[in-house]
Amino acid sequence: MKNILFVIAVLFSIAISAQSTTPRTGVAPYTNLDNTGRALNYHFVVLGQDAAGLDTVKLYPKAYKAIIEVDSLLDSVAVNVVVNTSSYNGDILEFHVNNTSTGKALKFAGAYLKPSALATVGVPGTLYLTASKPAIIVFTFNGSVWVETSRVAATL
Repeated sequence: MKNILFVIAVLFSIAISAQSTTPRTGVAPYTNLDNTGRALNYHFVVLGQDAAGLDTVKLYPKAYKAIIEVDSLLDSVAVNVVVNTSSYNGDILEFHVNNTSTGKALKFAGAYLKPSALATVGVPGTLYLTASKPAIIVFTFNGSVWVETSRVAATL
C-alpha cells in the first residue's frame, strides 16, 4: 500500500511541474511579501556573431527576465522557445539586436512565441531591420505562451 501511495505521489508531483499561470511573486494573500526583487532572477545571454544563412536559436527560458543580445546580425536569425516548463506568468524575454550593414531580419518561430500580427514588410512574426540600426523586442509570458508586448526598431 505504501508503494502505491508513493507512486501516486511521484506521478502527481511530475504532473504539476509544468508551466505556471501565477507570477513568481505569488498570489493573494501572499503577494508583495518581497517587493525588493531579490527573489527574482535575471539572465543575460549574448548570441555572438551570426553566421551566413538562416540560423536558428532555441531558447529555454528559466528566469524572471532574460535579455538576449544578438551581437551582430549578418543576414537573418530565427528564434524559437522550445519549452515553457520553467516559465511563470509575467516573465520577460527581451531581445537586443545590433544590426550590421547587411543584416535583414529577426524571425520568431515555434508554438510558444506569439509575435505581433503586424510585420513591417512581408511575413508576420518577422522583424525586418534597417541596416546598421538597433532594435529591442520584448515578450511577456501570459501563463501559456510568450506574447509580444513591445517592438522598437530604429529606422533613421
